[in-house]
Amino acid sequence: MARAGRSSSGPRPQAILALDFFTAVLLNGTTVYVLAAIEHGTRRIRILGATEHPVQSWVVQQARNLLMDLEDAGTRAKFVLHDRDASFTATFDSLFQAAGTRVIRSAAQAPRMNSIMERWIGSCRRELLDRTLIWNQRHLMTVLREYEDFYNRTGRTAPWIRLRHCGPCQIASPTWIISGSGGMITLVASSTNTV
Repeated sequence: MARAGRSSSGPRPQAILALDFFTAVLLNGTTVYVLAAIEHGTRRIRILGATEHPVQSWVVQQARNLLMDLEDAGTRAKFVLHDRDASFTATFDSLFQAAGTRVIRSAAQAPRMNSIMERWIGSCRRELLDRTLIWNQRHLMTVLREYEDFYNRTGRTAPWIRLRHCGPCQIASPTWIISGSGGMITLVASSTNTV
């Protein structure tokens, strides 16, 4: 049941959508810029794209793609938060404003204003990029898409970091019997215990 004054057929607004660039270094030493977005309410991450040269036309196209994806998902953002990177131009901001989204630029030298995005970038670096040799841009996008899918599906942390209780384990705990005569020693393992 819709509240009075609201249409139930339109997309439901999310509170904040945060965007930021981060870099990845390929095996040949090339630096690639990756644009990502995260929905604050759901913590859903979206890898928008990667390029060696984040020129205005590329960044604006990524914004268009993001707006279409949000529309297809039946959501829209009330606010878009991004830093003061020169790649986020007035044209970029105007696309979101035309869609009814208020654009907020974070204050200079204030990474905590976009802390949720910054934290995800740190996790991506520690859990993926620092552990993987990236051959080329195509390989980078493949591993980032897999990480995006994993993150959105399972809940924010890599499987090798999350602790799980696996139930009782079979642990071999041999009891060594030393027997021997005439200077010969034989070691014989006996039981296995369940812990």
